[in-house]
Amino acid sequence: MTALMALAVSRAVVATPFTLRAGEWFIGLSMMALAMLKLQNLVSLSTMFLNCDLLARRWTPYAKIYPFAELGAGELMVARAY
Repeated sequence: MTALMALAVSRAVVATPFTLRAGEWFIGLSMMALAMLKLQNLVSLSTMFLNCDLLARRWTPYAKIYPFAELGAGELMVARAY
């Protein structure tokens, strides 16, 4: 879905769907969509995240910060403000 969104945005902005910028939009939009899914149930995500992420094991607030950081990184990538 995010690939189609990126191609549509590229077509609207640059008049051709297949550009390098479309690839950047695809990655940024995918990060934002995945962050949105993680934010739907933050409590269970943070519990599960403690089992698989080494940084979250050492510093537990990271498990709750991570989806917001992923959303912000995706937004910065889409806005090309990185």
